Amino acid sequence: MLAATIVSSLFVAMSVAIVEQILQAERIKHAAQARNNLNLQLMTAKGLLESAVVLDTYIGNSVATLATVAPDVVVSNWSVIAGQFIEQARFARSVALAPNDVIGYIYPLQGNEKALGLDFRSQTEQFKAVQQARESKDVVIAGPVLLVQGGQGVIIRYPVFTDFPLNQQYWGNISVVIDFDQLLDQAGLAEITGANIALRGKDAKGRHGAVFYGDPAVFAQPDIEMPISFPGGGWLLAARYQQDALMLDSPRAHIMRVSLYLLCIVGYIALFVFYQAYKRSKQYAYYDELTGIANRRLMLKRLQELEEQSSDRAQYALLNIDLNKFKQINDSYGHAAGDALLKFVAEQLKAKLRSSDLVARMGGDEFMVLLYRLENLQQAQAQAAKLQAHFAGHSFIWQGSEFTASLSIGAAHSNEVAGSAEDLIMLADKRMYQLKTAAKDASI
Repeated sequence: MLAATIVSSLFVAMSVAIVEQILQAERIKHAAQARNNLNLQLMTAKGLLESAVVLDTYIGNSVATLATVAPDVVVSNWSVIAGQFIEQARFARSVALAPNDVIGYIYPLQGNEKALGLDFRSQTEQFKAVQQARESKDVVIAGPVLLVQGGQGVIIRYPVFTDFPLNQQYWGNISVVIDFDQLLDQAGLAEITGANIALRGKDAKGRHGAVFYGDPAVFAQPDIEMPISFPGGGWLLAARYQQDALMLDSPRAHIMRVSLYLLCIVGYIALFVFYQAYKRSKQYAYYDELTGIANRRLMLKRLQELEEQSSDRAQYALLNIDLNKFKQINDSYGHAAGDALLKFVAEQLKAKLRSSDLVARMGGDEFMVLLYRLENLQQAQAQAAKLQAHFAGHSFIWQGSEFTASLSIGAAHSNEVAGSAEDLIMLADKRMYQLKTAAKDASI
């Protein structure tokens, strides 16, 4: 919140300063006003290009992330997942899934039928980008290139590994095609008059890439250059002012006052939208989509922070929680009942624990609780016993059927382990399975 306030204040202050400077320059020399007006238009175009590419890249990355975690789910639900991506993206024309670098799925299929079965290994130029993404283990942007369907496109390639975070087991790739012509129209470069504009940086190589828009001679003696940055690289925008366009009549000063402030508002809105999208993407990265509580990534992050606080380890404990007979409920009543049970457990855990404690869903029917400021293992075991007693006395009802959520809870305290937080997790996990096995044996 503080960072957003500071950035907003700086943006407002900078915008006001630029506008007033341009208006003062207009009263002295019309040409100076024209140059500043062009600069603002170029900056707005740069911002629109950056925000558009970044937004579609981040949305596409969510599909790649899902493929990393559950490739079979992506394959079996391809039309739904890809359809939602195309709907949410601003300029994406198509998205393709290529297990083993062979396109097996594409959306929309209409108009892209010829791409099915394409083996990237047989396409020298395209395979370079695929290989680069695989080797760098990061997003790679290629183009703009001429598309068979017509027009130009920017191709974003995401490598998919099934053993995150090691990223050694390569599964394939996801390719997203952005409509470059539509992107340029949205940025409004063609509508900027009074300057010759060019873009370079084909394949996101920035200053070192080829010119793909405008006259290459603009880069020989540019009046202004602006880097356009996004994941995987960037472009470079350059402009050379047209001398006749600098000779503007002074009555336009009043009109420009209004126009420039409107441009600043547009720029601020674009910044705000991007910031909100960034906050949402960060939030989704650390919270479980089904239950709304923290996920494995956030739990591991908090444990790492505790481990790095000082040489004297913080006093805390872990509860590794597993639901007993969860598979039977799923099989007997359906996944909807299982999902509802997981939500019920998450809500009850948060309600019974302190607000300072962290409850996370680690995956499937496994939860983990981080209990801060506990002096010993006995306190953690006492808390585990309270939770089990609570769930034993509070039933979960699904469509008229009543269930008791039975928990196996393994507790471990930071004083017990001299190594890393991973050792503590393993200890809590081991104790949980010992209790789970003992409960099974007792019921036989």
